[in-house]
Amino acid sequence: MGTWSIHAFGNDEATDFAIELSEFRDLKMIESALENVITAEEYLEAPEADRGIAAAAALALVNGQQILGDPDEAITTWLNGQSARTSAGHRLGNCSDLPRDSY
Repeated sequence: MGTWSIHAFGNDEATDFAIELSEFRDLKMIESALENVITAEEYLEAPEADRGIAAAAALALVNGQQILGDPDEAITTWLNGQSARTSAGHRLGNCSDLPRDSY
C-alpha cells in the first residue's frame, strides 16, 4: 500500500516499525532507528527515514508529547506496556538519555 498519510505512522515502513517495537520492552529499537538517521553518510533512503520519523514520534509519545495524527495500534500497545513498567518503578528513558549532539 505504500504511503497513505503524511503522519509519522502513515506508511508501510513505519507500521512495520511499530509492530516490531511493540514486541520490545525498551528503547533499543528507537535508538537504533535514530542512530541510522544521524549517521547516514550521504543520502538517507526512504525506508530508513520512515523508520526514523516513526522512532522520533514514538519517543515523543513515551515522553508525554503529542504527535500529528493517531499513533499506530501497535505503538499504543507498546506505550501501554511502557506506562505499566514506569508505574511499576522501572526507569523509562527520555531525551536526556540521548547524547546531546543527537537532537
